[in-house]
Amino acid sequence: MLTKKIISVVLCAFLFSGFSFSQQRPEKAPQPSPPPTKEMKLEHLSKKLQLNDQQVEKVENILNNSGEKIEKIREKYGKIHKEMMEKIKLVMDNENQEIEKNLDEH
Repeated sequence: MLTKKIISVVLCAFLFSGFSFSQQRPEKAPQPSPPPTKEMKLEHLSKKLQLNDQQVEKVENILNNSGEKIEKIREKYGKIHKEMMEKIKLVMDNENQEIEKNLDEH
């Protein structure tokens, strides 16, 4: 009983610290808005700045170029982030096992 309470407290503290190992979010937590698409950005800028066709084309090229660069960054660092999170999860799992083991001994 005490073991479960302590593990619950440790897990709650960890969750409130801002780390998350799953894509699931608590039901009451607000969902972040998805990032705007290239098309959404282009439409917004076209209307807001009243761009002519030539300007729209130039802005579209800039957005395409930026999108390609961002995708390369995601490809490069996404794998590293995933590996890091898996390793942290292993450490946290071992930590919980050690705590539980020590609490069961007493």
